[in-house]
Amino acid sequence: MSGWAALRSGADPRAHARALARTREHVLAGGTAPATVRPVIAASWRRALRRGIDADGGLPTDAVGSEEAAARWERHRLAPALPAIRAVLSEARRQTGHVALVCDRDGTLLWLEGEAQALEIARAVRLEPGTSWSERSAGTNAMGTALVAGHPLQVFSSEHFLRAAGSWVCSAAPIHDPADGALLGVVDLSGDARTAHPLTLAIVRAAAAAAAADLRRLDALRAAEPERRGVVPEAADGRARRLRGESPGEAHAAAVAGELRIEALGRDRVRLGGAVAPLELSPRQGELLMLLLLRPGGWSAEQLALELLGEGGRPVSVRAGLSRLRRLLGERLGARPYRLRGGASVDLFEVEAAIERGDLETARARCAGRLLLPQSHVPAIVAARRRLELRLGVATDGDRS
Repeated sequence: MSGWAALRSGADPRAHARALARTREHVLAGGTAPATVRPVIAASWRRALRRGIDADGGLPTDAVGSEEAAARWERHRLAPALPAIRAVLSEARRQTGHVALVCDRDGTLLWLEGEAQALEIARAVRLEPGTSWSERSAGTNAMGTALVAGHPLQVFSSEHFLRAAGSWVCSAAPIHDPADGALLGVVDLSGDARTAHPLTLAIVRAAAAAAAADLRRLDALRAAEPERRGVVPEAADGRARRLRGESPGEAHAAAVAGELRIEALGRDRVRLGGAVAPLELSPRQGELLMLLLLRPGGWSAEQLALELLGEGGRPVSVRAGLSRLRRLLGERLGARPYRLRGGASVDLFEVEAAIERGDLETARARCAGRLLLPQSHVPAIVAARRRLELRLGVATDGDRS
């Protein structure tokens, strides 16, 4: 079985767990992992064996105390994005009985949330703030191995190196800083292996995207001009400018004096306007443009392929789409990483800015119940859509109280 999810939809978790247990015992006894073991898991097992980690040696130990973990979380770059993480994970956590958690880039668990019974079970395997779940401490596990591998990962049952963790399934996704792409940590859903489902991996991927998008939003608000409108930062350093005129077609791309307006709320196709003739992008072009807006620090072709097309996505397909988009935007579409240069007025950001300054009347009027690209299933766009619904709902509730 290849890929990042441990189970295919419809697979029998119990039968797979039994087969994994036999395979793991074979490897621990000195055998070679067969082809049925996912390459990412086999590679992690080899690292654990080389490090001399004792599979029977108990559970991970503290990296720091619980008080220090709490202090680190308060200072952590991801802490302001916690509402966005909760918005994506809370319902799945409640329905599955899992716990939600965040580790820093070193694998130290800093934040944990769950129902009382789930938290008690989690503590029994040292899933608690201050514990190190790096590969060096715990061997193969979703949090530590996702940090090493650099991509989302689900670890099921006896794929865990420590026997004590063998009854768990954990799904984790790394979170990168939208400003410079630096690894910030990992978000995870963990629970009983009998509840394993590929969907939980998609959920934590959406949570990671939501966290990065929320950090981008907060950075943009701090750097924005003091005007009552949403803008896009020119670059990851936070500078903000109005986007000058490039627009669809060769003639429009030369018109650099006007402002570009981007509308995506309540639309299946992103609409470009402003100082240029209005133009609706294709659905895929619109998703590409929205991803560039949501991460002003930029994307690699590989990251865009994963976000748009899933695990099997090919960067060459994304590059073709970017090439078509560059014909419309000209030099404003930067590369290495792919990003949107300059700024633009964007209906989504206008609503978010109105909520931020407490102008709920404007926010409701601008949004009017319209969803962000409602037909899109791209994780980062879904997360941004859900975050707007949540923030507008929460803000509106507070306004009525």
